Amino acid sequence: MPPNERQKKAAQILKRIRREVAAKNSLPAYLVFTNEELVQLAKLPELNSESVKTVKGIAPKRMKDFVEYFYQKENDGEEGGQPDAADSRQGEPA
Repeated sequence: MPPNERQKKAAQILKRIRREVAAKNSLPAYLVFTNEELVQLAKLPELNSESVKTVKGIAPKRMKDFVEYFYQKENDGEEGGQPDAADSRQGEPA
């Protein structure tokens, strides 16, 4: 099922947060979370430690390292920016 408008906006917010986290950790954005993982995160009704466990591909180490930053910022309602070139990568290994 294609994402609805709320999910699209959430995905944009998550992509912007991913860029920030990647830059802070000197990592390519796709190593934080892939686009597919961000789409799945955006589809969740709420981001929290339990709901994130349902997203395929997010290992415990990445949850520990990155997820709390994502659900804290996303739930604060920060506005997302436009995706950059690193965001256009699909399905790259995490």
